[in-house]
Amino acid sequence: MEPLVNINEAAELLGLSSWTVRKLIASHRLSAIRINRRVLLQPEELRRIIEESRATRRPAQLARDRAKDF
Repeated sequence: MEPLVNINEAAELLGLSSWTVRKLIASHRLSAIRINRRVLLQPEELRRIIEESRATRRPAQLARDRAKDF
């Protein structure tokens, strides 16, 4: 089992602000585990949100991303 990550660590891994991660949790797009006062996330949830965002990219975004690789 992989160790859980806190909101700040998740934000850094996702390249988002901690407030954005909190908004994703509040909107139920990202599930979190609450242990006492700590809010923790499973690494597989972070992978899921990354894959989900890749699947919902628009074609123009994909073209720009590919152009950056060259």
